[in-house]
Amino acid sequence: MNYKTMIILTALMMSIVPAFADDSSNVADTVASLQRQLDLQQDQVSNVTAVIEQYDQQFQTLQKSVDDGSMNPSAIQTQRQGIEEAETQALSQYLKPYQLSEWRSLQASTEPSGGNNADEYSNLPNNPSSSQ
Repeated sequence: MNYKTMIILTALMMSIVPAFADDSSNVADTVASLQRQLDLQQDQVSNVTAVIEQYDQQFQTLQKSVDDGSMNPSAIQTQRQGIEEAETQALSQYLKPYQLSEWRSLQASTEPSGGNNADEYSNLPNNPSSSQ
């Protein structure tokens, strides 16, 4: 399961888009769920869509690097966090304070095993003492 699918399943509580679905469908479903979860207004939707599309692409690139083993395992968590932080920063210009707070809660709830990615990425060591 790729990271973006996990976000959709866990944070946005929606049906998982099959892995063979095209990216535009995945983004559209994500935005539709965000519209419900964050109570997005119509004028926010197009801006949020552009941000989600941009960062979905970055998450997919990260996942490909994980899958093909081209990324140093110690860099995966840092890279993922960097993408999440940049995505939140980009969204913050379009979200109201209560929406941004809810977005951050949704993101936090997607941390596998309390922030330990050993279950998500089998090439990471299982270290229960590492928490975020």
